[in-house]
Amino acid sequence: MELTREKIILLIVSPIILGLGLFLFLFQPRIKELKIHFLNCSQTEEEVNNVRNLVTAYKSSSQKKVFASEQEISNSIDELARKGKAMGIDFLSITPRAKENSNPEYQTMQVEMEIESNYRALGAFLGSLDKLERSFLTARGFHVVPRHDGERKGRLRTRLTLVMYLANLG
Repeated sequence: MELTREKIILLIVSPIILGLGLFLFLFQPRIKELKIHFLNCSQTEEEVNNVRNLVTAYKSSSQKKVFASEQEISNSIDELARKGKAMGIDFLSITPRAKENSNPEYQTMQVEMEIESNYRALGAFLGSLDKLERSFLTARGFHVVPRHDGERKGRLRTRLTLVMYLANLG
């Protein structure tokens, strides 16, 4: 049997055509399915990473919350004032009041403040109270009055009463 040029070309081209046919009919539909599954896996992986980051952030923020001791009161108020200043809050007065022993597990102390700021800074400051690292504070009440005089127009004067929770060591 003699191999002619046509037979050699047929022997080379036939497996190529057969392989291409198998690829188009068997593998191409599977590749489309794999792409869909890959996209679904990528979405799920992104969601899992987001949830993992939220859990980590929650754990780290909940571990930072501590009741301040009596020795740390001034440090806690300083931290509050520093963060407020960085947000554009002008502190006109900060007045700590007497401690209250209403609970055997902790004490409370009211801190009254008079501040001046714009709307955005006030909102950011009130929202940041739960992000303090050295103390646990809640807002008991506030009174906001808009300023209408000269260069202070558009600013707010706010009387704010905060409750600082203190460790009851005794």
